Amino acid sequence: MRILIANIISFIAQMFLLYATSRKTKHDMLFFMNVFSVIVCISTSILGGYTGVILNIIGIIRNLCVMKEINNRTLNWFLILLALVLGFLFNQSGIVGILLLFAAFQENVIILNPNNSIIVLKLSSAFASFCWAAFAFYIKDYTNATFNTVNTISYLLFVFKQLKEEKQSV
Repeated sequence: MRILIANIISFIAQMFLLYATSRKTKHDMLFFMNVFSVIVCISTSILGGYTGVILNIIGIIRNLCVMKEINNRTLNWFLILLALVLGFLFNQSGIVGILLLFAAFQENVIILNPNNSIIVLKLSSAFASFCWAAFAFYIKDYTNATFNTVNTISYLLFVFKQLKEEKQSV
């Protein structure tokens, strides 16, 4: 029964994430991403996915800092390191939890580097989405696993399309 309840909560969270993608301002988008993160923390904690809860809470803090315009590299690196340390300390998902930590770390590092191309950003996000899907499947959050699998495919299709267009333009 708890798996069903957690997946229903996760579905509600995913609707807020989809809604966030339609927002026209960064502030509104981050606000609804935070609503998603709070709700998904509830479903993830019901399923015992504490590594995911930690990463989502730190993501909420990062988003709030961006919304309040107190965002800088030092703060970002502090939050990344905090996520790694707390994630390792509270990891109850074994290698899947460690993979999730690595995915979050690499995605944040890629995002922090302003010189990365959109293809590198999309590949990084595809890897992170794949890891989130694996983590969600491991903790039996099938709703989250499904949405992240679709995200992974979407990112990869974009990359393949972009590479094909670049090759044709040469």
